[in-house]
Amino acid sequence: MLGPRKTSLKALAALVLLIAAAPTPGNEAQGILRSVDLDLHEVVMTDGEGVEWHFAILDASDLYVNGKSCDLCELKAGDTVIVTFRLDEDGMAALILHAQRPGQCERQGALISSGRTSAAGCRPQSIGIS
Repeated sequence: MLGPRKTSLKALAALVLLIAAAPTPGNEAQGILRSVDLDLHEVVMTDGEGVEWHFAILDASDLYVNGKSCDLCELKAGDTVIVTFRLDEDGMAALILHAQRPGQCERQGALISSGRTSAAGCRPQSIGIS
C-alpha cells in the first residue's frame, strides 16, 4: 500500500504531464505582407522593426482578408497582417493569417474588389453593390 506522500507525488506527476501535453496558444506576429510565393506556399512579412518573417502556409492554415476566408493567391503585398504561428523543425508555419487590405471594404454585406486575376489564375470573389 502506498503512503500518502507517494500518492501525492504520483498525482502531482500526472498533473504535470497533463499540463505539459495541453495545447499551447500559438505565437503571434504582425506587420506588412511583402511577398506571397504560391509555388513554395510561403509568405514573407516585415514587422514594425523591419525584421523579415517567413511563414510556411499549410493546407490546414486558415487565411482571411478583411474578415472573409480566402485562398493563398488572394493575399497581396502591402496587406497588413496578423499571423498566429507555430515553430517546428522547418521554421515557422502559419496557423491563422488575418490580412487587412487598404482600399477594400465591406458595404451592405458585399465585398468590393478589383476583380483582377492573379498569375495563378485565382480570381477574388467580388459582388457588385446594387
